[in-house]
Amino acid sequence: MKCDTIATGIIKAAQLVDLKLPLVCRLTGTNADKANLMLKEFTENNKSLKIEVARDLDDAAVKAVATASKYK
Repeated sequence: MKCDTIATGIIKAAQLVDLKLPLVCRLTGTNADKANLMLKEFTENNKSLKIEVARDLDDAAVKAVATASKYK
């Protein structure tokens, strides 16, 4: 599936669900750059709904642990 399609679904779900914690996303594949840009722009325009974009699994793990430690 195209990453921009997945990003659109993530954005729609984030708007519908009352997210209490930031979401960490790592997308690779077709249109991944476009998808990551969509998620970053969404976060910039919606400060209450934080989506962290990770470049790889290591980066995603670091961001997830850092986020979790803030919400203990």
